[in-house]
Amino acid sequence: MLAAGSRPQSIALTPETGSLDLLGQVLSDVYGVVTAAFTNALGPVVEAAQQHDTE
Repeated sequence: MLAAGSRPQSIALTPETGSLDLLGQVLSDVYGVVTAAFTNALGPVVEAAQQHDTE
């Protein structure tokens, strides 16, 4: 996940990289960007996402 002010990382594509691995990495990075942009967001949906992120 990207921290505020950090630079994006490249996603390594190798013959062993599966489509689910790639999709998981992309979704994880998008989630990191969105949560970094809305650090003051509150509510049950945000709390549920935060709990899911720590699992």
